[in-house]
Amino acid sequence: MQHEKTARILSLIRCPLCKTGLDRKDDRLVCSVCGENFEVVNDVPVMLLPDVRKQVSDLLNMETGAEMVDEYNSGSSMLYNLLRPPEVHFNAGIDLSGPGGDRFYGPGALVLNLGGGPMRFREQEITLNIGLFPNVDIVADAHDVPLPDASFDTVICNAVLEHVFDPHRVVSEIYRLLKPGGQVYAEVPFMWFYHGYPSDFWRFTRDGFKRLMGEFNHVEIGVTQGPTGALLQQFVMYIIFFLGLNKRVTVRKFTSFVLRWLIFPFKYLDLWLNRRSDAHMLAGGFYIVGRKGD
Repeated sequence: MQHEKTARILSLIRCPLCKTGLDRKDDRLVCSVCGENFEVVNDVPVMLLPDVRKQVSDLLNMETGAEMVDEYNSGSSMLYNLLRPPEVHFNAGIDLSGPGGDRFYGPGALVLNLGGGPMRFREQEITLNIGLFPNVDIVADAHDVPLPDASFDTVICNAVLEHVFDPHRVVSEIYRLLKPGGQVYAEVPFMWFYHGYPSDFWRFTRDGFKRLMGEFNHVEIGVTQGPTGALLQQFVMYIIFFLGLNKRVTVRKFTSFVLRWLIFPFKYLDLWLNRRSDAHMLAGGFYIVGRKGD
């Protein structure tokens, strides 16, 4: 199964420079037009041009970037996600790994997860990230995805747009990659703390998010983390900040874990608050489902 998936990915890969297909030669992918070549590591194509590779290296060598790499490679983020208290979401579509996400994963659908890894919502996805992390299928830049136009039925972009240099360009790439009638599912933060994975640049109001995704026919937009969830998350981060635990990674994560379990029942207030028309004013973040025009 994995061999078939790898073969499919390699058949789709395009040269980031001249947008043509590539020939595989041992552990390299070579462009017959411009001569640019890219390494393949354990069947994962690393599609970063030299200037982008330098840019990514600088990001991942920052303190927040190095912490992200350690977390991803150790699997601690996966363990934390399994043990953390339940989230309280208003919309069923948020749970991409459950029944609510079925609409994005039809039989035989080609699904790209921008920013996927070390976790993926479903095995069906092709995941793309900037590093050779676990569960990453393609290493590439989301601003210039080395994949052909109109090739995907669904693109997932979950908590990624706040971390990229140019979110408008990434959204244009998502639009380009989708087949006519294809869907995008995206989430962004609003009232949320700084989180460098490896850096953190942007926050989006509901109106700003709608404008950012303006190329798409908007099927729906709504709140992910409600006002209570956002407030409680700020409380947790305030305690960590007040106690000076920001630089003590293990202690910080343990404190956050304990505090989140203590306060999570209050999040159920959002099942009521998220239904209010003004919930967007204090929401932790938003989701949007968009469809590319036929």
